[in-house]
Amino acid sequence: MKRFHLFSLLLIVVAAAINNTTYYFLIFILWFIILNIGVFYLRSRVFIDGIPRKRIPGKIVLTIDDGPHPNLTPDLLQLLGKYHFQATFFVIGRDASEYPHLIKEICDRGHTIAHHSYRHVPWLNFMLRRGWEQEFTKTHRACEPYIKKKWFRPPYALMSPHLAKVLQSGGYELILFDIRALDFGNRRTENLAKRLLKTVDKGGVVLFHGKMPENYTEFSKKQLLEELDIFFNALQNKSDVVSLDHYLELTNGP
Repeated sequence: MKRFHLFSLLLIVVAAAINNTTYYFLIFILWFIILNIGVFYLRSRVFIDGIPRKRIPGKIVLTIDDGPHPNLTPDLLQLLGKYHFQATFFVIGRDASEYPHLIKEICDRGHTIAHHSYRHVPWLNFMLRRGWEQEFTKTHRACEPYIKKKWFRPPYALMSPHLAKVLQSGGYELILFDIRALDFGNRRTENLAKRLLKTVDKGGVVLFHGKMPENYTEFSKKQLLEELDIFFNALQNKSDVVSLDHYLELTNGP
């Protein structure tokens, strides 16, 4: 966050020194571009640093955003168990409140719970600091006593200055990803395994989703699970699937 403040201060000083209306506009455009890079690109480090900072060839971490939800979480847990893979579930607090037995089952099976906001709605990124603090408090309360790590991944992979302040003051780590399933909340599952397998050779953190959309069909769910089964089966012969904890140790993370 200090990085963004210093950059903003530098632009103000430059604008004051130039004292030219045309340049004021150009300086504002530059500031606006940097702001948007910080919002839309988590690895930009404009507002806050994230981890892990590098990829390790041959090492893969599985992370699952959204949920838990009965329409998919039990099937995912069964599939992960089939291959003895550990995963980190970035859960939605509201879903955790509604399905506490699934949070317990996730942890009982050796997986890790982390924060992914309480409501997961598009306008969250416009909230002020107090709003984000409430999101964290409610999510933590919903997941007690199972949430042990102060790890967070923002909804829609969007960052804001206010969110960065809450992460820093609360001692949370921003968890990045290297490989995105691009399933758009399990709406695009065709050839999912093929897309993912093209990108795993360099190692890294894989992101896919753990909840079906509201208008899903049994066919789309079956297709998703089949694609994940293909991916997991190939992955066990291609890479070493490790926990996020272990991966962060290997990358000199906290």
